[in-house]
Amino acid sequence: MSQGVTGRISTVLGVIAFSANVFAATESATKLVPLLKKAKAAKAVALSAAPASAGRAAIGATDADRISSAAEAAPTATNASTTANTTTTKATAAGVAEKKVSVGLSSENWVGSASANVKDASGTMSQNNVSVGYKLAEGRSIQVRQYFLYNMTGSANAQTWGIGDAAVQYTDSTKMLGAAPVEQKVRVYLPVAQTSQDVGRYEVRYTAAITQAAGKYVNIEYAVNPRAYFYTVNSAGQEAFRFIPSISASYAKETAVFVPYTTLSDLHSWGNTGYGLSTSPYSPGVYKRRGVNLDYTLLDLGTKINLSKSVNLDLSFEEGYNLRAADSFNNPDHDFSSYNLNLSVSM
Repeated sequence: MSQGVTGRISTVLGVIAFSANVFAATESATKLVPLLKKAKAAKAVALSAAPASAGRAAIGATDADRISSAAEAAPTATNASTTANTTTTKATAAGVAEKKVSVGLSSENWVGSASANVKDASGTMSQNNVSVGYKLAEGRSIQVRQYFLYNMTGSANAQTWGIGDAAVQYTDSTKMLGAAPVEQKVRVYLPVAQTSQDVGRYEVRYTAAITQAAGKYVNIEYAVNPRAYFYTVNSAGQEAFRFIPSISASYAKETAVFVPYTTLSDLHSWGNTGYGLSTSPYSPGVYKRRGVNLDYTLLDLGTKINLSKSVNLDLSFEEGYNLRAADSFNNPDHDFSSYNLNLSVSM
């Protein structure tokens, strides 16, 4: 077995062992939740128990295509995601209000770790979307999104807004693999942004995630995320296919105040060599040269903080390692490393 493979296996085992210790400590920390919170919960009459999510999706945890942005425009980054949802309900025959239509707003912001480490705000980017979702059946839904973009570049921190692509997503969380729940998502991006229209770019993403308990404190999630890219105008120098397998470990009690997690993933990208227009909305009209394919290992360490039932914070750091570099595990690639902050609010 090669030294690189051995090192990566050791990294996974070490990360999971470290996570188990953190998760055990978190169990004690959650006992300090204010008694007022318990009293408030005691007054509520539960009509039904909401199923637990499949854990933090290692792939597609954020919409922002940070790897693509890093390769074409700027380093990957501190990611802040703010989500607000309003829901329209319909009364069921049993008289219980069933959520059918949802409207959401999400904002993700990031700045590369190399810039953040020297307190440089240039290169800060943001990807936002408004969405409308519809519940087709229990565990199945469809959603339409429109993206809007923001970036801050240069020493003067010039601020620019623009329109991004539209997307349609189908989610199915009804399947099981033995006792483990399986969540599947299919998302199709349509060329609305000018940079996507210039090359006629369409993207199809498929995500499958399986969550399994590993003891009292830890959930393990295995995920795969293939992405295919199609071009109706010009495919020169463009990405054609991307594959991202991953494994995540998270604190099993997802309703706890602190839910720490760690994710280890590989990113493999194949495409057409040569010069082509950048498809990154953050660098319109720029020609780029695609030479070799990309192979990276990404390590995320973070925690989700449940501030309330409808407000949660997600703090993490991601570090990237270029598998095509001989000393990749000794020298992380700062262009593929990021600080992440996700804030979600739902109503």
